[in-house]
Amino acid sequence: ILPAIEFAVAHPVPAKVRPMLAEGMMIALATNCCPGAWVDSMQFVLILACRQYGMTPEEALYGATAAGARALQMDDRGILTPGKKADLQIWDVDTYEDAFYKYTLNPVSHIFKNGELVVENGKLLETGK
Repeated sequence: ILPAIEFAVAHPVPAKVRPMLAEGMMIALATNCCPGAWVDSMQFVLILACRQYGMTPEEALYGATAAGARALQMDDRGILTPGKKADLQIWDVDTYEDAFYKYTLNPVSHIFKNGELVVENGKLLETGK
């Protein structure tokens, strides 16, 4: 599901996500950063998924992580478990819901890529690569 493109073009009939979830479908979320919707913020996509489709924050997070990885057939990531790639963000929020309800907040404080710290306190680190 591509919430940003539906938002950008004011799609008259947005995807009906709630019935899909009720049938047990896994909903993956993505930015679809393209000329029609130049959105590179996954946080914005999460907000739109909740606002436009009635997804819960938990469903949206799952769609952006585990379901997204499965949709791309990337079985080595998407969940926190031993043996999986450690591509993750640390959010500086009191509760994860803050990232959904405080629209202008950039909650990302740290980013790990392949287990290596690449952003610390919001600053990109030199990685030597």
